[in-house]
Amino acid sequence: GMFVANIANSHSRENTRAHISDLARDLGRKISYYVNMNYQNVRLLATAEVLKSGTQKAQQRYLERVKDAYPYYQVISLIDPEGKVIAASEKELLGKSMAVEEWFRQAIGSPAGRVVGRDAYRGETNGKPAIAFNIAIRDESGKEIIEVVSAGVSLDHIIDRVETLAQRRGNNGNIYLLNRWGQVLAGPDQEEILQPFEMFEQPTDKGLLAGETGITEYRDEQGETIVSARYALYGEGDFNGWGWSIVDISPVIKTFKAGYEIYRAIILMVLVLAIFETLTAVFLARRFSTPIIRVAAAARKISQGKWDTEEIKYSYHDEVGSLVAAFNKMMKDLKETTVSRDSLEREMAERRQAEAALIESKERLQGIIESTGDWIWEVDANGIYTYASPKIKDLLGY
Repeated sequence: GMFVANIANSHSRENTRAHISDLARDLGRKISYYVNMNYQNVRLLATAEVLKSGTQKAQQRYLERVKDAYPYYQVISLIDPEGKVIAASEKELLGKSMAVEEWFRQAIGSPAGRVVGRDAYRGETNGKPAIAFNIAIRDESGKEIIEVVSAGVSLDHIIDRVETLAQRRGNNGNIYLLNRWGQVLAGPDQEEILQPFEMFEQPTDKGLLAGETGITEYRDEQGETIVSARYALYGEGDFNGWGWSIVDISPVIKTFKAGYEIYRAIILMVLVLAIFETLTAVFLARRFSTPIIRVAAAARKISQGKWDTEEIKYSYHDEVGSLVAAFNKMMKDLKETTVSRDSLEREMAERRQAEAALIESKERLQGIIESTGDWIWEVDANGIYTYASPKIKDLLGY
C-alpha cells in the first residue's frame, strides 16, 4: 500500500509540474500572438496615404481617430527623418525630438517594410508601461524615408492575461512576466512593474536570462522549498520573443498540495481495502469451504455404507452450488441403486433356495416311485411317453 501511495504521489507531482509548465506555455503563446498582431497592425497603419502625402493637419486628425478607435494604443506619433514629432495623438509630444532614441535610429536604418519593436518602457505622456512598434515610411522608390510611424501599445492587455492565469492557479503561487533584463512586466504587484525581479539571483532567473525553459526546485532565503516553472517566449511571426520569459513560482507545499492530498487519500483507501479484503476473505471462506467440508464428510459416510446422510443445503448458484447439486444427485442415485441391488440379491437367494428344495423333492419322489412295484408312467398331450417306472421297463423290455 505504501509503495502504491508513493508511486501515486510521485505521479501527482509530475502531473502538477507538467500542468504548471503547460499553463506557462499557453500564456506565452497568447502573449506572442498579441505582440505579433501589433506588428501587423502598425505595418498596416503605415500604408495610409494620408501619412505619405497629407497635410500635417490631416495627419494629426488621422492619428487622433486611430487612437480613439483602438484604445490599446497609448500614443501614435509621426516623426520626420530628423527625429522631430510632426503629428501625434497626444499633442504634448508635438515638436519633440526623438533623434537620440535608439529605437528611432533602428527604424531609420531598417529595411523597407520592417517593423522595429521597442521593449517595455514608461510612456512619455502618462508614465504607464508600454511597448512600441516603429516603421519607416518610404517614397515610391523605397529608398528615401519620408516619415517614421511610432505606435506605443499599453501593456494592460498582457498584464490582464497574466492576472487571469494567476487567478486560475488560485493562491498557490505567483506568476511573473520578465524581460531580458530581469525586469517585471506583469505580476501580482503593480508597483513591481519595470522593477528588477525580487528573486533575480535565484537559479531559475539565471536560467531564464539564458533563454531556458523548464522547471526547477530550490530553497529561498527563508529556507522554503520553491518550485519554479519557466517558459521562454520564442515569438510568433515578426515577434522573436524579445527575451521575455514567464515564471510561475510556488511553494512546494502549495504546489503539490493536491499530490499530498492524493497521497493521504490513497493511504486511507489502502487501509479500507485491506479491511474489506479481510472481511471478504472470511465471508468467502465460510461460503465456499463450509459446503465443501460437508460434501467430504458425506462422502466418507457413504463409503462406510451409511445411507442416512441428509441432503446438503446450498443456496448460491455458482461453481460450488453446481458441485453440491451434483453430489446430492449422485448420493440419491447411489441410494436407489443400492436398495435395488439388495432387493435383487435377496430375490436371487430365495430363488436358489426354492430351486434346491424342488430338486430335493423331485429326488425324494423319484426314489419313492422306483422303490415301489407299481406300474407308473407319464404321457404328454401328444401321446408320447415321457416317464415310465422300472417295473414298466422290465415288463415291456424298453
